[in-house]
Amino acid sequence: MSTNKYARVQPVALSETAAKAIAFARAQIGLPYVWGGNGPQDGDAGFDCSGLTTAAYASAGIALPRTAHTQYRATARVTEAELQPGDLVFFGNPATKIHHVGLYVGNNQMIDAPTFGKPVGIHPIRYHGDDFTGGGRVL
Repeated sequence: MSTNKYARVQPVALSETAAKAIAFARAQIGLPYVWGGNGPQDGDAGFDCSGLTTAAYASAGIALPRTAHTQYRATARVTEAELQPGDLVFFGNPATKIHHVGLYVGNNQMIDAPTFGKPVGIHPIRYHGDDFTGGGRVL
């Protein structure tokens, strides 16, 4: 049996749960960033970063803790190279504070509620000077 070291890696099939979470997050694109926001379904005009990921996974039947830091602690670690659509991507220092989370959608992009004055949107997971910590897989 011969092996081809240049064989393509087959993409991982998107789980139904991840697909639902991503579809929910995509439907929120354009809503405003709101500190502590849980979205229109909870009476807020928009979302903050962890409010968006909490609501996205709730739409798929998965309960996540409410803050970026607690979501980091509640998910299985994955490296940047291992990221799959539906994984969470985290920014900050795990020892002190994870301050931002986004929902990975593939192609080095995430849907997130970035900060004041910037609406929910699709953004690169890496940028100059970021403090990217890694990914978390929702199990």
